Amino acid sequence: MQIDLSTVVVEGAYAALPAFGMHGRVYYATDTMQIWYDTGSAWVNVTPVPVSVALAPSAPGNFTQAHGMSRAPIAVLISMTSGGAIWLQNPTGFDATNLYLAASDAGVTGNAICF
Repeated sequence: MQIDLSTVVVEGAYAALPAFGMHGRVYYATDTMQIWYDTGSAWVNVTPVPVSVALAPSAPGNFTQAHGMSRAPIAVLISMTSGGAIWLQNPTGFDATNLYLAASDAGVTGNAICF
């Protein structure tokens, strides 16, 4: 069976959200900027909600910071607020509870925005 992508990923106004029932279909509501996923029995809002976490390691090297999300982030953006650098540890940069980071210096500061 061939599936046309235009029937799986659909966009339009929230009021035009079609009836659920096509498991795996994604709908982008252009007026509310929300992403909806069709489970086959309901539409579920899967719009990522960003969370911002202040970073201020006390020493250079590896450190762990709780992100406060109820799931593992799908992406993390680090924005520096001082000199120096903070980056995600490889290969495990984050999980459902924490961010695993490394700092170039003591006293550097930044923010992690988790999606």
